[in-house]
Amino acid sequence: MKVNIITHQDGWILDKFAKELQNRLPYVVLNKKNFNSYDINYYVNYCLFKGKSSKIDIAWFTHVEENIPSLKKKFFDVANQVDYCVCHAKKYADILIRSGIKNVKQIVPGIDTKLYSSKLILGYVGRFYKYTNRKNRKLLEKLLKLDFIELRTTEGGYSEEELPNFYRQLDYVIIPSRIEGGPMCLLEGLACGIPIIAPKNVGMVSEFKQGIHHYKNSNIVSLKKLLKKLYNEKLKLRKQVEHLTWARFAREHDVLFKKILKK
Repeated sequence: MKVNIITHQDGWILDKFAKELQNRLPYVVLNKKNFNSYDINYYVNYCLFKGKSSKIDIAWFTHVEENIPSLKKKFFDVANQVDYCVCHAKKYADILIRSGIKNVKQIVPGIDTKLYSSKLILGYVGRFYKYTNRKNRKLLEKLLKLDFIELRTTEGGYSEEELPNFYRQLDYVIIPSRIEGGPMCLLEGLACGIPIIAPKNVGMVSEFKQGIHHYKNSNIVSLKKLLKKLYNEKLKLRKQVEHLTWARFAREHDVLFKKILKK
């Protein structure tokens, strides 16, 4: 079996799809011009299809340009000419099926689940003082041993104009202090819509109800328990896609190619 994938070759995300297949399926080549020399020609995406070859033609369909009549026509014209349609989203697979196209399959793209990993990003805003431990630096240092935690600190290194952007990159603002007058990061974090992790009855913390996650003052066991709970909530989002690997993307294509050639 020989499969020729035709791509834009301009670094577009669809080029990555093709290269992932080439790297994982030994019979795949990219952008060969002698279309009639291959068992399957796969156009990623459908706009690259120029006309029927003497072999099997497949096209990848992203979306319909509803407001551009020429591209909308192209979408359905190509779908009616190729032997098989592969769709990015179920929505467009269903549209093609309803239009009368029979050979349609959805294959969801892959992701690198190691590269796109999940961490809980905590931010500490403020300084630490040598003459007092009220800011509880040691409590923060213990969090560095947790592999699911990414801790970012300012320690006086940000101007007021820079701070809002610092906050907006966080999952949570953490307040480790044993004693506080405020702190200001409580107000600033909430103003940026960032939830707060803080001990009860410290400074102004108890004056706010929404977006506040409490742990026992200076208690690392209580804090770790809270952080694991919050991290598990974040992992629920990841679990929706963690099976969508590039290896699975290649396997589904391998099954499809073999199925088509058996017909």
